[in-house]
Order: sequence, then C-alpha cells, then structure tokens
Amino acid sequence: MSDPKYNMVKRSHMKKPYYLLSGWYESEYGEEHIHTIGGSLEDCVRKILREHPEFGDTDLGVDGGYLAADYDVSQAACQMAQWVKQEEY
Repeated sequence: MSDPKYNMVKRSHMKKPYYLLSGWYESEYGEEHIHTIGGSLEDCVRKILREHPEFGDTDLGVDGGYLAADYDVSQAACQMAQWVKQEEY
C-alpha cells in the first residue's frame, strides 16, 4: 500500500497554467513536427523560432491551447512568428 502523502497534490506544487503548441510546418527537408510548452502562444512561438528560424515562412498547421492543444491556431501562430521576427531584427 502506498503512502497517502505521496498521492496528494499540494497547492504549493501546482504550477501556473501552461500553453501547448503542437503541429507541423513545411521546411526545405519536408514536414517538420513541433511540440512545445510555454506560458502563452507568444512564448511557444519564440521557443520554436530559436530552434526553427524558418517557422512561419511556409505552410503550417498547429493546434494550441491551455492544458490541451485543442484549437487551430495556425493563422495566429504564423502572424505571431512574423511579428517576433520583425521585432528581433
């Protein structure tokens, strides 16, 4: 039998809500799959752009949402990627 103190979720250990972004985009090598977790859509897009600077320049399909990636956010992610790129350069 397990110790009950390990089965409880304490409020102090609960993290703030997180945003999931999951999907694909076209690269020069074919379809690239992406999955990331962040605090918001913008945070996730910035994380993806660090590893995949071409994200947002080609066709893409991504779903996102808090706690579950259940909404099509392709257009918003593409616009966010373009905005972040302009902001950084």
